[in-house]
Amino acid sequence: MANRFANGAFVIDLSTSTATAGACAVANPEGVAILVTHALFDISAASTISGTLNLNLGAASSSGATASLFDAAPTTVAGVFSGHSSSLAGTSGSAATVWSSGNYLLGTWGTAGPSTAFNGNAVIHYMIRST
Repeated sequence: MANRFANGAFVIDLSTSTATAGACAVANPEGVAILVTHALFDISAASTISGTLNLNLGAASSSGATASLFDAAPTTVAGVFSGHSSSLAGTSGSAATVWSSGNYLLGTWGTAGPSTAFNGNAVIHYMIRST
């Protein structure tokens, strides 16, 4: 399924890329600075290959991540994981951060991409940043 807006959140499909290099590279959907208030990792079908997912915000579509939302979220367990969890929250950022206009949300798989059985989404809750 393609990236979409649903129930007040931006849902990013992570099931279409099982390559080790990248899970996603998604431009800011609003074109203005937005405040990411919560990030969730929703796995409906777990991977049979041990791996992890990192979600970061950066200025480029393939590199340059500066603030992380998730560090090493597991892909082998079905469930919903919150970026507010102390064990998963990004070490160089936080679960809440600014997603600047023109910047990207970058998803990278850890040591290995998930198996083809994997089905999951990143769910990003945000609001427009007032100036």
